[in-house]
Amino acid sequence: MQAETKQSGWMLAIGSVIRAICDRLVPHSLRWRTALLVIVMICLPIAAIAYLAAVQGRTAILNEKSDKLYGIAILLDNKLKDAYRRFGDDAAMSRDERIAVLHRQVTPFAEEVVKAHPGLGVGYYHRDLDAIVTYAPNRDYGYTVGVPIGADHLGRQVLATGKPLVAYGSQVRGDIMNAMVPIIRDTEVIGYIWANELLDTVWLQIH
Repeated sequence: MQAETKQSGWMLAIGSVIRAICDRLVPHSLRWRTALLVIVMICLPIAAIAYLAAVQGRTAILNEKSDKLYGIAILLDNKLKDAYRRFGDDAAMSRDERIAVLHRQVTPFAEEVVKAHPGLGVGYYHRDLDAIVTYAPNRDYGYTVGVPIGADHLGRQVLATGKPLVAYGSQVRGDIMNAMVPIIRDTEVIGYIWANELLDTVWLQIH
């Protein structure tokens, strides 16, 4: 009982302190209260506008980045032409031989792009071979050639739907913004192309 009384006393004391602080902070005269209300009414819209501008600016940069990555992937598709048809479907060669031939054929396209756009990673994936056939810069990611993507990789969705996709997440390079574009020949999806950029680089431009 004594403990409850002491606790109640402490609560009353704290409440008194809070009321005293509020009495000091909140002006009592009508003029000061009106001035405070005007300040609040001015500051709140400014804060709201600043927040919306920041959000819109971030969205605009992300859209600009995704458009850039899509454009690079489409450029790589145009350079590819019918290389997959000529080399990837040669049944006379083993899977490893076909991957090696395709790698030699398409790597110069990818290296040309990353040389012009430092910081990007680009590559080609072959659907039937179920393998990465190049990932540039080759000096950094050449070890991934011949490796299939995981069952839950969003590249599988691009292959299944034939629709481009931008994804954010952790991949071979780390946390990236990754644009994936299907390779379609004669209405058939035969692979996909990706172009990605590290999210750290994207966030630096946003902030």
